[in-house]
Amino acid sequence: LRLESFVEPKDYVRLTMEILAVVLSFMHTFIEIREAIDVGGRAYWHILNVVDAVRQLVFWCSVGVYISLMMHPLRRMPEALPATHFVNYPELTVLEDEYVLMQGIGVLLTVAGLFKYLVPFPKMGILVHTIANGGSDLFTFVALLVVLLLSYTIMGHLLF
Repeated sequence: LRLESFVEPKDYVRLTMEILAVVLSFMHTFIEIREAIDVGGRAYWHILNVVDAVRQLVFWCSVGVYISLMMHPLRRMPEALPATHFVNYPELTVLEDEYVLMQGIGVLLTVAGLFKYLVPFPKMGILVHTIANGGSDLFTFVALLVVLLLSYTIMGHLLF
């Protein structure tokens, strides 16, 4: 774990870019909420818009975890801790693990949300509509596949 947050000039450049990204993301979220209100409830909640809304929710949750991670007292003033003070590193590692997990889920949702932008293209639109129409069957297949692969994973772990 790197405890010092702002030591080098590149740390301040990174902070500026992070603030810019948060401001632009806030603007995007505001535009999406306004579009959902303008279009109307039921018409807006297509599966691809739901994926985008969940992606934004995960993003804002990860921003909150990141801010709490950066504002942790251990990161802000590590030199101010007395030599006899117990340092709770597991707390920091749990926060970092939660942040990485949320970002991974966000990447998966972003990839799933890319289908939204393939609809206007005729040949890709056919693929997207086929996947959307067969969604329940595909979900059942993927759920059974995950159960099967997890059982093989557990069995392989126990055997070897």
